[in-house]
Amino acid sequence: MKRSIFFSSMLWILLGVGAARANEGGPVSVPSIQDGIQVEQSRGECFGIWQNHDNSFEAAYGWNFDAVADPYYGAFAESFEGPGTVCGIQFWLTQLGNQNGQTMDVIVWDDDNTGNPGPVLQLLPGIDPGAVAQWPDVSLHALDSEILVPEGKFWVGYWGDWAGSQAGWFVAADENGTGGTPRTNIAPDLGYPAGWESPTIVLPWEDCRSLGIQIDFAVDPASTDSPELASPLPSLERLSPNPFRSRVEVEYQVSQRGPVSLSVHDAGGRLIASLEQSVREPGRYKAEWNGRTADGNEADAGVYFVRMTQNGASAGKRLVRVR
Repeated sequence: MKRSIFFSSMLWILLGVGAARANEGGPVSVPSIQDGIQVEQSRGECFGIWQNHDNSFEAAYGWNFDAVADPYYGAFAESFEGPGTVCGIQFWLTQLGNQNGQTMDVIVWDDDNTGNPGPVLQLLPGIDPGAVAQWPDVSLHALDSEILVPEGKFWVGYWGDWAGSQAGWFVAADENGTGGTPRTNIAPDLGYPAGWESPTIVLPWEDCRSLGIQIDFAVDPASTDSPELASPLPSLERLSPNPFRSRVEVEYQVSQRGPVSLSVHDAGGRLIASLEQSVREPGRYKAEWNGRTADGNEADAGVYFVRMTQNGASAGKRLVRVR
């Protein structure tokens, strides 16, 4: 099935026309990772990445022109559960060549008690995400955060700071994964209900399951006895030695049952090797990479990322190979 990247302004929405068909292939997979953006698990009790998407993106969404307006109309958000600390925020983004110095306001919201973003808990204005990948590639953009969130649902997202102007980028969208709680803030007079709604209310986005918005999160230690708050997130504990020459041991921990996928990617995000994929009980495990690519060749010296995924949640660590 052909997938597209869609953006809409008030005029295009009223006419029901999607714009900018740019992908003639299948799903856009996560591997277009830029060097240095994987968040290492060295910050206190942070577990790694908490995400709602399934590590592949079939489309990307954005609002343009009059659909982006204060206060934060045109924003996108995903929800997570507290209490705890948001240690970092990451976005999967793409563009069509229109990026030209645009910035974004990164926002953490409390829930409004109706299942939508409410009071602002943290505002990081004027964030420059850096160079955004060209569709059909996507790039990961990370920033530090240090915000305590209360018990219950909270929201993380961004607003493109380009009201009345052309969109600089689009947020990647997962249309076939397990799903999250995606939201977009719809401006008035667009032919849709104004305010926070699921993106599925917009016809080109009707298949949206979740957005490329994720966090690095630390569960409140006082709440870890609660089954709902005992983190399901996998943890990459140790890469040894790092840097390495010929072989590296990967030590990881899982807190629930389910298939575990371990993979090695180069600095550009391309898959280099799959280390292990099996069903695991909760506990600590080890795997090994022999420094060879999937086709049996020796991998070059350089920067790599080890990625672990279990039940839609993932963690990553930076790895360096030397000669």
